[in-house]
Amino acid sequence: MLREHDIESVLVDDLLETLLLRGYLYEVGDNLRITD
Repeated sequence: MLREHDIESVLVDDLLETLLLRGYLYEVGDNLRITD
């Protein structure tokens, strides 16, 4: 059970990192659009 829990934790961490990265890129893209 511990192994499964660890795997789920890793998947969740990867998902959060992906969402944060997407959000950051979108914000940067919007800022560049406004600047242009």
